[in-house]
Amino acid sequence: MNINSRRGTKQSASSRHHSNLDRFIQLFLLLTAAIIVIGYYYFLSSTVLQKTSDETTTNSKNSGDVPNNDLRNNNIRGGTKSTNNKDAKATIGYAITVTSCPKTSTSGMLDGAAVLQHSIHLNSIHSSSSSSQYSYQMYALVHPAAISCAKSQLEPLGYKILIRDVPVSLDQIQGEYLRTKVEKNGCCGDKEFVKLHAYTLMEHEVVVHLDLDTLVLRPLDDLFDVMIDGVTDDDNDTNNDIGKTKKIEVAFHDPLPTKQPINAFFTRDYNMAHQGMKHAGVQGGFLVLRPSMEVYEEFREIIRKGDFRSKGGWGGMGFGPFYGVSCHISSLYECA
Repeated sequence: MNINSRRGTKQSASSRHHSNLDRFIQLFLLLTAAIIVIGYYYFLSSTVLQKTSDETTTNSKNSGDVPNNDLRNNNIRGGTKSTNNKDAKATIGYAITVTSCPKTSTSGMLDGAAVLQHSIHLNSIHSSSSSSQYSYQMYALVHPAAISCAKSQLEPLGYKILIRDVPVSLDQIQGEYLRTKVEKNGCCGDKEFVKLHAYTLMEHEVVVHLDLDTLVLRPLDDLFDVMIDGVTDDDNDTNNDIGKTKKIEVAFHDPLPTKQPINAFFTRDYNMAHQGMKHAGVQGGFLVLRPSMEVYEEFREIIRKGDFRSKGGWGGMGFGPFYGVSCHISSLYECA
């Protein structure tokens, strides 16, 4: 018998046994180390996330900016209390008009409404970077033909949806020229008159009507102040450095009226004016007004009477369509 051979066999089996045990121990230690490392990183990530969440919550509470969730849930609409614990002087109504649904995608309307709302928010008392003293409430004056797209698109952005038909139906307009021509005028025809419903928002001292392709770049407090507080003689004093008119650029440097309240601010679209025209058109994309049911009914009566003349506009005074007018007032609804 070969003793060395048998000893070698025993030694070889013993070596294999120790080798398997060593591999098992190594594998066990490796798995243990992996579990420890994974647990450690999980602990670190949980701590960092919790800290970040706490800081975000604290910043949201201390900042004038409203968290996105609050914005989506309309928690900042209306009211007179801001998120930076300042009392708002008043809540201004901001209104847009939607007369129809886009023929293709509604993304343009959604984007425009979102950007406009955000610009208003940044220039209100709700923003820590704004000096404004006014809160705001968003409105969408929606013609019945636009309900299907406007409601679903605008409500999540914080717009209060108000379904409003034209103030006067076509068959109620007495003037034949206006009754037969207005429906196909401009972009929206007689639906353009839906804007007049902004005058019915009586819960606000001041309402701003804007088109969806506009932006608010700075607070409008100067306009709101003189409409709410009135104008004094001191405000028009050219030697008074703090006069309100110093902040409001009135056309032709005219003084603001002191004997009667200011009920509206508007701008004229001089870029669209044609030489020889009696009046430059009013920019319909921006109107600051004082709500009044009396004024609203007055406008309704003007439309109902329909005294719009082919060679003189409303009441023959030269006011009429200004949708890119490029000729003298002659036949207004054919002149474009």
